[in-house]
Amino acid sequence: MINSEGDVYKLNREDTFSYFTSTDVTTNDIAISEEGIIYGITANGLIEIKKGTHEVLPNTEGMYGNSLVYAGSGDLYYIHKKSLYRYNVNSEAVELISNFDLGTPGDLTLYKGNIIFPNSIIPIDGSESYSRILAYNLKSGLISEVACSDLFGVSFGITNVFSNCKSNKVYFTNLNYPWENLYTVDLETGEIAISSIKVPANNIFGLASSNEYLAADCHEELRTKNCRSIFSIDEFLSESTKVYPNPTNDIITVNSKVELDLIEIYDMNGKLVRKIEDPENGTSIKNLSSGNYLVNLHHKNSKKIIKVIKK
Repeated sequence: MINSEGDVYKLNREDTFSYFTSTDVTTNDIAISEEGIIYGITANGLIEIKKGTHEVLPNTEGMYGNSLVYAGSGDLYYIHKKSLYRYNVNSEAVELISNFDLGTPGDLTLYKGNIIFPNSIIPIDGSESYSRILAYNLKSGLISEVACSDLFGVSFGITNVFSNCKSNKVYFTNLNYPWENLYTVDLETGEIAISSIKVPANNIFGLASSNEYLAADCHEELRTKNCRSIFSIDEFLSESTKVYPNPTNDIITVNSKVELDLIEIYDMNGKLVRKIEDPENGTSIKNLSSGNYLVNLHHKNSKKIIKVIKK
């Protein structure tokens, strides 16, 4: 990962980050080649990150953006002025791939032959804005919504840890509280969880993995979500469901105008500490340690997350 100061960190086997290298220019995102070369995207072009410095890649001056991913064979993909471009570090050629008129707050990754990126939208009819993850299929050129959450609107980093074409783990950052941990998202189910991996600071500009490029050779059309309809449900749940008292030292009461299917309580390390199926009016957290918890309230395809303080 890279932060706003240009410091690059690597993830160790113990799931902790340590300093790796740095660059002398503000870098909005990074990508890693097969050989371990670290590339970046800045306000004035694509760069190769050296030890404490950088080198602008030929023919990329003026190509700016927030997002970058390496797809193998020297290909770097990035979004510039809401269009998708490809740059090959071997031929030094820049190619326009799609005028899809889409932006992202900060990153790209690869997943099952798709370029994946967070995106927010403000509907022209004046209805509620919403955030989602989009997939651009490298083979067909089709774009689809594959996950929906307000968290994606403030996600500057996203990456995929590749195992094989059927097994991937997608991580993303979140600028809102709790920002201390990386999040995971299952792009098949849309399920989001807080991982146990802690980030160095709340100024992460980009994520990259050393093997996400392998996912470019997989080819699969992903299941499409309808984020607008899901966010309409979420808005109703948000307005109709309350949790109190907060803080509490024992019982939390859930007052909801809709029938909840499930209540899950997570600690701040992302560990599930309590699961209540077919919940009624409340639950006791008396036996939990003092601290902050995330209470997930589920209703059909909608989920509301509330931070609760246990005294």
